[in-house]
Amino acid sequence: MASCSADPRAKLRRMTPHASAPELWTSLRPLPRLAGPASQKAEDEGWDGITFGDTQNLLGEPFVALGTAIGATTVIRLSTGVTNPYTRHPAVTASAIMCANIESGGRVELGIGRGDSALAHIGMAPVSVAKLRDFLEIERMYLSGMPVPVSRLTGNSTGAIGSSLPLGVAPAESRMLWLSELKKLGVELPHEPVPIWVAATGPSVIRTAAELGDRVTLALGAEPSRVRWAVDLVRAVNASVPIAAYVTVIVDDDLERAFELGKGGIATRARFLAMHGRAHESVGANDAQMLSEVPRAYDMDLHGRAGPQAEVITREFAERFAIFGPAGACVDRLIELAELGIDRFHIRGVSSGEDPLAAEEINQRFVREVMPHFSN
Repeated sequence: MASCSADPRAKLRRMTPHASAPELWTSLRPLPRLAGPASQKAEDEGWDGITFGDTQNLLGEPFVALGTAIGATTVIRLSTGVTNPYTRHPAVTASAIMCANIESGGRVELGIGRGDSALAHIGMAPVSVAKLRDFLEIERMYLSGMPVPVSRLTGNSTGAIGSSLPLGVAPAESRMLWLSELKKLGVELPHEPVPIWVAATGPSVIRTAAELGDRVTLALGAEPSRVRWAVDLVRAVNASVPIAAYVTVIVDDDLERAFELGKGGIATRARFLAMHGRAHESVGANDAQMLSEVPRAYDMDLHGRAGPQAEVITREFAERFAIFGPAGACVDRLIELAELGIDRFHIRGVSSGEDPLAAEEINQRFVREVMPHFSN
């Protein structure tokens, strides 16, 4: 692997002389009694942001975790990472995320995707791109304070109020009425709407995210050619939207141990490249066959953990898809991706279910040896 340059921060300054260094975000499990202390620890370590996953059968409630994290921190940004359009109605999502944003003083974002494990555990596939697009358009209206026509929310539903449930006055539009009450009470509200970022892998979702999101967050791994392909796709739709990336980073001088500690999570994220059983266009021929086997071997009860899906992943692929090795090599790989236009990294480390002492060792090496190179 490449050695770290003498002054990576100088390289970042030359690369983006008028921009800040890329943000570094971490993900935490939204578990009761644990989310608050973990959030405070992440803020103390210097992370720029925290995400909480939304998968009701595998994790706790992310919006409760957001509230707990808000009370435990003062400056770090917070987000779902990610929720979905099926298990959360857009009005429910809007009300919850706006409440969290107001409580935090404007530190909250909304991460959204098509859904995966949350839907799988109730017997559902990810929503269509059309459904994601509709959700994003409606959510934007809510978060901007605009009314949403009730007809758009109900469609052809036979359960719509009116003929089936007579009312003297039935709502013709849907909006967050409680906001006006807060204004009357003099509660200070954030000046800007909650930002929406969209997790994206395939070309259709990437284009939708670039068009309708405040940020596109790529779930493609760390191979530069694949990231470059996606960045070009984003820029063809929106020349200025910020671009983030999920990246597995394991700082460990023992490459075999790093692979073993990370391959469960790597398999989870690699699956998105072929989740319907065939690899999409950003994948080279050498990887396509292996990746197509991952979803067929995937055990959703072991989502994010080592399992049969992890045994499909080869170390050679893992070293390209993820980033692991000595700190200097990890810094260089992250800088290479930043040079392509990535201004935020969602860092994933050791797979869930691995030795917690090893996971903490890896995390602390990242905090001590990698993070300082990206401080502003």
